Amino acid sequence: MPTHNYYTRNCHDLGSEICPCVLAERGSCIICPVLNEQGTCDDCKWNGICIYDLALKSKYENKNDKSFICVDIFDKRRLSENLYSTTIALPQRWLPVLSEPGSYVLLKAKNSEEISATPMAICSVDPSGESTVIFEKRGYKTDLLTKSENELEVCGPHAGALFGSRRLNDTFKSDVLILVSNTGQSLLPNILQRLNQNECHLNIILDPGQDCMVYVLDLLPEFDGSLQVTRFGSKRGELDRLANILRRKHPYDMVISLGSDRLHHFTGTSMRPDKWVASNNQIMVCGRGICGSCNLFLDDGSEVRGCKGDVAPEDVFWQFIRDKWEGSDKYEST
Repeated sequence: MPTHNYYTRNCHDLGSEICPCVLAERGSCIICPVLNEQGTCDDCKWNGICIYDLALKSKYENKNDKSFICVDIFDKRRLSENLYSTTIALPQRWLPVLSEPGSYVLLKAKNSEEISATPMAICSVDPSGESTVIFEKRGYKTDLLTKSENELEVCGPHAGALFGSRRLNDTFKSDVLILVSNTGQSLLPNILQRLNQNECHLNIILDPGQDCMVYVLDLLPEFDGSLQVTRFGSKRGELDRLANILRRKHPYDMVISLGSDRLHHFTGTSMRPDKWVASNNQIMVCGRGICGSCNLFLDDGSEVRGCKGDVAPEDVFWQFIRDKWEGSDKYEST
């Protein structure tokens, strides 16, 4: 299976107002070969404003180190036994990122330790800054969130909740299948908004998960296509039916899998992986690439931080799709 360059691998924050970030300050920039001490300017493939030059001029001034801020809770609901919805007030300056497909924040109870923060996809965002996150109560971190009454602490905004997110921008007037499982629903509204702008036809197959709760319907924009609620996460026969959809004679131009890594493995071995977008399920602790908990090992031997590196899903799940697609004329790199 050929190594992908996913156009050119990028950082989600590359060229943004927070670039160069705290990684550059610590000599670990994932793009600049000078700042990461892996090469010279001649090795750089970034065509924008020089990150090294910006780093020298800015001297960082602590402006790039995302920290937690306290925000008000406007609304809090228990949707089912373990499913909760919380609406919080986020700064308006965050809205451009929060409205992008794959946006997320780190959320924690007020005055709790930073290690208790957990990543939350932004399910909906209002022009006023009111944003809704929906999460499952799974352990200590989320239990603290359910007990918070008036305020929470949030860090962000972050933009790395999708692998292959740039493919959404490059997909126009196409037939797209979206497979959604459980809380992967939270990523749907922003994705649909972008694909609507690109005049795509969308077919959605949604598995409500263990709580059997389809909570995203009221938040979805209108779209050209269909939505089917079904169960496909547990029984072999259900996965076989999905495989038949993915392998039909006239395949979808793109398939988006929003769910567990098991769903991603199934999707990547059932279709052309270069037409694939998937949710990022890596462990996110700091969201800034400092701790290394989200590190990914790609098939070309390189390592990239999962919270910052903008990579394609076939480069992440290559171990599961190599045997299926190696040597196949169906596999074409982008």
